[in-house]
Amino acid sequence: MRTTERLHSARAENRVRLEKFFVLLSLCVIVLITLIAFLNSPFFAVATVQVEGTSFLAKEDVLKLADLPARVNIFRVNLESIKTRLSQDLRIQNVKVSRQFPGTVVIKIIERRPVAFLASGYGFIQIDSQGIVLAAMKSIKNMKAPMITGITINNAYIGDKVDHKSILPILTYLANLDEFSNNQLSEVYVKSPGEMIVYTLNAGYIRLAIAKNAVEKAKITNQILHEISDKKLAIEYIDLTYASPYLKLKNIN
Repeated sequence: MRTTERLHSARAENRVRLEKFFVLLSLCVIVLITLIAFLNSPFFAVATVQVEGTSFLAKEDVLKLADLPARVNIFRVNLESIKTRLSQDLRIQNVKVSRQFPGTVVIKIIERRPVAFLASGYGFIQIDSQGIVLAAMKSIKNMKAPMITGITINNAYIGDKVDHKSILPILTYLANLDEFSNNQLSEVYVKSPGEMIVYTLNAGYIRLAIAKNAVEKAKITNQILHEISDKKLAIEYIDLTYASPYLKLKNIN
């Protein structure tokens, strides 16, 4: 009799455990289904694409290159594919793509900044600090960088690298100018290899001789052009061909 009671008791306990297991399993399934439905809900649809770090590239161009489907679920966004597509554009030096929940994709871009224009066999080319040709055009409509004259590059196409020995130090010099100084320049005339004249909008011209000291000359140029602007000096020319800079003031009668 006692054996039978124990057997019934054990079966009852097993039935209770089994019922609890199925209840717990059902709850887990419900939670999982609810979670999946929530993660795939419009709450996680990409509503905003945030583009950072661009000065020359229009946001519309970046979005077109990214080719992100409208209202796509943020978990289904292939960040690596977007990065690959953007990296193929020559105007982009580096890019990072990330998610910002619940519905924002952030694209951080480091642009290849155009530092100069050059005359070419068919018009003009725009190049960055490494000599990469970013654009080619027959005429310049918006000149946001100085023109390098005294040298003409033939047969240079978008994506090519200009490695003319007289140009590379100039590009290093221009790349290390700050925004204010860069906006003051209109032309860089290459007089001879390593020797040039830089024409400015408000401070006459700058005599330069750069070889391995292009970065240092750029820093000095920044300091002098800021000082001229702050003090409102009338300058005929600036000579940076020697160790100590020389400023020739205009004769104002």
